[in-house]
Amino acid sequence: MRYGIFSQLVFGYAVVLLPMVLLVAFITWELNGLKTVLQSAATHDSALLRTADHLLDTLITQEGFERKFAVSGDPDFFNKYEALGREFSNGLATLESLATTMEVRHSIAQAKMGFGRYTRLVQSEKEIVSIEGVEGLERFDADKTALVESISNALTEVLHDAMASRDRKISAGERKSVFLFRLAAFTVGALFLLGVVVALFTTRSIHKPIKLLQKKANALAGGDYQPVDGIDSPVEIAELAGDFNIMARRLKESDRMKADFVSQVSHELRTPLTSIRESVAMLLEGLYRDTPDKERSLLRIARGECDRLIELVTRLLDLSRMEAGMMTYDFTKGNIDLLVREWVMKLTPIAERKKILLSTGSNPELPDVMMDKMRIGQVLQNLIGNALKFTDEGGRVSVHQEMTESRDGSGMVKITVTDTGCGIDPRHLESIFNKFKTYGDCRRENSGAGLGLSIAKYVVAAHGGEIWVENRPENGCSFSFTLPVAS
Repeated sequence: MRYGIFSQLVFGYAVVLLPMVLLVAFITWELNGLKTVLQSAATHDSALLRTADHLLDTLITQEGFERKFAVSGDPDFFNKYEALGREFSNGLATLESLATTMEVRHSIAQAKMGFGRYTRLVQSEKEIVSIEGVEGLERFDADKTALVESISNALTEVLHDAMASRDRKISAGERKSVFLFRLAAFTVGALFLLGVVVALFTTRSIHKPIKLLQKKANALAGGDYQPVDGIDSPVEIAELAGDFNIMARRLKESDRMKADFVSQVSHELRTPLTSIRESVAMLLEGLYRDTPDKERSLLRIARGECDRLIELVTRLLDLSRMEAGMMTYDFTKGNIDLLVREWVMKLTPIAERKKILLSTGSNPELPDVMMDKMRIGQVLQNLIGNALKFTDEGGRVSVHQEMTESRDGSGMVKITVTDTGCGIDPRHLESIFNKFKTYGDCRRENSGAGLGLSIAKYVVAAHGGEIWVENRPENGCSFSFTLPVAS
């Protein structure tokens, strides 16, 4: 059983990626634990350190204001002392909420108890100051100093415990990080070697057919359109070889079309140029110097052939601009029924010379359409002219206008040109609008350069309509195109 490139790559990726996924899952699990440890160090221990350090600073500042009050009796110092006391109490509450070990909770409880005694002692000082003044307050100094020192020692114990806890967590995180790094490095190295082996195997399995396709592509660039046969390769490369063969056939067809175009245009140019050259040669030789009517006839022939050449070149230029999207249109609101009848009248003399019945049904109730009158006239001239050209003597050509709807339900005007000619080979119905294409058993030597229908397709498309052809069951064919109704 042959496996495709996709299957081989999926297997190779699975071999490499599955261990990688397992490694990533394991590392993710371990990193999540490491994150928890470091987060604890960052949120609890660091917060404990900051809070305890801030409380020490607050205690020192508060003690300073208390001493100033004891010396001066100034109530402002006592107010600042009380504000710092409230801040210290809040800090102790925060510190208590962050504590996670019995040692830290015990130290905080000692600091809290000492601070309560210190607060009560200072409150007693205030009452004495309010009655007796600041004299004799020295007797409280020893007790206050001892209490502040006990509070400071308790907070220092909190600092030491928090720093020890943080250091232990950081050390554990470092050890786990080193372990994960080594594990990842080893696994990545092993997977790299495994990936190289899988890549070599997969590359080897597709290298040969790719080289063969490269060789054939180089040959194709040199004009050798031979297909790729009997290639032993994965399914995708076999499909690529099939697409390569299709491309080779299309390039071969493109070369044939180019050769046909050169031949067709050469013929279209050679015939009128030959006629002009012969007419001018006879005039220069003076063969009809004594018969002015003959000379004027030769000049008319030469002018007619010049007009034919100009028309051919103009069509080629128009088609080139349309293909490049550079053609400009002069859209105006107009009555398509009047335009159809106008072109039927213009082409009636040609129909009468061939004894063909050319008719159209008037439909004045049709709504106006937005159109470039000259370009739509060019489409009508081409379709009706082709119908007359390929309909035998005694045949019929009719033009019919009616309302219809597009696929999205919007209003459209449909124009149909029907003839009783030889029809079109069903194999060529879809490509009849390609440039330089002329089909059918009855296509005569004067079938033209094969540009008219291609130009008609671009003009109708630029108007937002569609153009198509159908063979009639009895004989002949019908060309139809649509134009959107003007809003």
